[in-house]
Amino acid sequence: MATFRSTWTPPEGQNDSLDLYIECFRRRAQAEIVEKQHRLPGNLSSAERNAIHSLRNNSDIIIKEADKGGAVVIMNRPDYLKEAARQLSNTKFYRPLSSDPTKEYTKKLHHLLRTLPKQTQEQIDTPLEPRPGLFYLLPKIHKPGNPGRPIISGIGTLTEGLSGYVDSLLRPYATSTPSYLRDTTDFLRKLQCIGDLPENTILATMDVEALYTNIPHADGVQAVRNSIPDDATAQLVAELCEFILTHNYFRFGDNIYLQTSGTAMGTRMAPQYANIFMADLEQRFLSSRPLTPLLYLRYIDDIFIIWTHGKETLEEFHHDFNSFHPTINLSMDQSTREVHFLDTTIQISDGHINTTLYRKPTDRYTYLHASSFHPGHTTRSIVYSQALRYNRICSNPSDRDLHLQDLQQAFCKLRYPHEEVRRQIDRARRVPRSLLLRDKPKKETNRTPLAITYSPQLKPLQRIISDLQPILDNDPSLSQA
Repeated sequence: MATFRSTWTPPEGQNDSLDLYIECFRRRAQAEIVEKQHRLPGNLSSAERNAIHSLRNNSDIIIKEADKGGAVVIMNRPDYLKEAARQLSNTKFYRPLSSDPTKEYTKKLHHLLRTLPKQTQEQIDTPLEPRPGLFYLLPKIHKPGNPGRPIISGIGTLTEGLSGYVDSLLRPYATSTPSYLRDTTDFLRKLQCIGDLPENTILATMDVEALYTNIPHADGVQAVRNSIPDDATAQLVAELCEFILTHNYFRFGDNIYLQTSGTAMGTRMAPQYANIFMADLEQRFLSSRPLTPLLYLRYIDDIFIIWTHGKETLEEFHHDFNSFHPTINLSMDQSTREVHFLDTTIQISDGHINTTLYRKPTDRYTYLHASSFHPGHTTRSIVYSQALRYNRICSNPSDRDLHLQDLQQAFCKLRYPHEEVRRQIDRARRVPRSLLLRDKPKKETNRTPLAITYSPQLKPLQRIISDLQPILDNDPSLSQA
């Protein structure tokens, strides 16, 4: 079922306090905002505007964000199209279609939805006018040859709502597996549970090559069934997954394709579906091993291991893991000193684990420029949140301070006020690291947010709302609503 933004406005005359609030708000907004509007100065020079216009209208190039690191990549269009053609010609993963199957697939989806309980149907949005997904590539500038990571945008597609619903069903099972990592903070928290390490302990990381596209439909759907204990729920989720996987069609240029293996990076259920597949695979593999890691953690396709059984047995472990499934291949890095995982460097020092910040050589400080059209609290919070991140990751204070110096210089180059940058970094530095590593449950709130387009001329709005709030608070009938 499609959802639409409501245009209904409640009629006046239902509550005197509410009517008074609305009238006072209108008068003050007119006097303090509307009547004081003025033309705002631009934040781009004419040369910058001309450059942007020229780049936007240059049909010989493609501009994309890098797959990792935040860099902006400008590619020759023929090179981009050649890489896309190389990937889409792989019949193991993609099949060209002679026509747009939207009408046919829509009928199939409606038939599937009619078989579901009415309560379930009401939770699944389907667009009135679905369109094929859009295929594009993000250049991997950290890899030789700069191959592209294939993404299929699921916005407005037939299965967008269904995929979101399936994601909500898969999430509790995917996130409860022993190896699951939510983020860097979760990883650091779990590392804290590791005590003294024996001599010759090895740190290792493994990376699953092209995980999303290499999950066979049958194996992925079976992993979903294996992970859900209730048979009826397992059957329902598996059936919905199968429909999404087998009806993932998309457009590139003038051509329509169907993805025949794996899941698209771009559909909402993909991360949890991949998590469940890997959890099922690794649990079966680990249970068959005579020697297992002291610690085994995974963030989707990135694996971290602490190994205490010697280098030879680790290489055997890696070899056998690589042979366990025909389409899953893992690369491995190992060291008795340090390895990189996510945005951290993990080190062994005197039998203990230390962590520090890791920035890939291709990483860029692509934070919001100080002159960007955003409220001041946004730019201040960017500095503060990044400094908190550095404080959280670095277990050694002196090491943290060196990284914070680099961060301060990066923000100053982006024209942030030096004193404000220093103030926000010092504020973050004072937060105890132990507090930053605590697992904070999300706060439940029933507040309705007011979302508006930002403009400096709306600055009085917050003050007006605050000044008039007592009109509503002092009415008992509204406070109980």
